[in-house]
Amino acid sequence: MRSASAHVRVGHERRGSADSCSASAATSLEIARACRSVARRSGRSLSQLAQRTRETLEAYLDGSLDDASAAELEDALFASAAGEQAGDHATAVFVDRVARHGARLAARGTFDGAITREQLAALQARKDLELQVIDLGAPGVCSVTTRRQGDLVVTIMRVGLLGHSRVDVETEIPHAAVRKTIRDVLVDPDDGHVYGLCEHDLAILGVEAGHAVIRVITTRDGQRETVATYDVTSRLE
Repeated sequence: MRSASAHVRVGHERRGSADSCSASAATSLEIARACRSVARRSGRSLSQLAQRTRETLEAYLDGSLDDASAAELEDALFASAAGEQAGDHATAVFVDRVARHGARLAARGTFDGAITREQLAALQARKDLELQVIDLGAPGVCSVTTRRQGDLVVTIMRVGLLGHSRVDVETEIPHAAVRKTIRDVLVDPDDGHVYGLCEHDLAILGVEAGHAVIRVITTRDGQRETVATYDVTSRLE
């Protein structure tokens, strides 16, 4: 029986460190793919395969996986890390980047693209973030000014959609023939307004366009309806 720490083979030698596994085989996708390679040989169904993948990895990390299965897993890990399976390495690097950037966005609250009024208050209380709040007010024509520097930008659209939990928000740059729809944007359950949240650098891209039309769209019984329109002129401060 091997020790409780995970083991990783380098060449034909093994050394006991879970950190070594992270450094050598690097990404969660490679680990998952290697586990699937081991599990697939068991002939289990797809749902059983998912469970088996998790069990295989857990057993490998806690040292309870038998040596033959561990060796097979390590072969699959290092083959993937070395790019022996076409496209695996590039895919793993991409997924790793997405995971790391996604974790950063989640930590800053910008992964979902909208927050509640209560969450806005919590952000305003933080001392480590430079936050700008742009209140567009009720639908209509408006102008906004955005600072050149900052961390996060909150855009408040006072649409009063009580009873709605999610809406689509469409932004159009008329002179550039650009239109982007963000789907399933959170509506604050207490006041029905939308508190859009994004990274400052992303907000600047929209501000630099100078003019945008923002539409808030609901869906009821399969029918989409524009319930609010903002005609926004913007500039940098």
